[in-house]
Amino acid sequence: PSLRFDAFASAHGVSPAYLSKLTREATGKSCTELLQARRLKKARELLLQTDLSVLEICAAVGYSNSSYFYRIFESATGMSPSAWRVNSGCDERR
Repeated sequence: PSLRFDAFASAHGVSPAYLSKLTREATGKSCTELLQARRLKKARELLLQTDLSVLEICAAVGYSNSSYFYRIFESATGMSPSAWRVNSGCDERR
């Protein structure tokens, strides 16, 4: 778990392991999976709504490793961030 996760758990009087367990029981997903889904959703929004480069979006949503970002984005959407931007019709709206 990250330091922020540990701090959140501590602030709520539970251990990180217990918080992880509660999260999985409530959602069926791990905290990491939930965070990744949230980051990818924001990345898709930024691809649609801004002219930021894919690398800028990668950093804006919290990924320091662009290769990892590209890999998980493609795994989630079936295409690269650039291809997703083009195929979503974003470029036509600009």
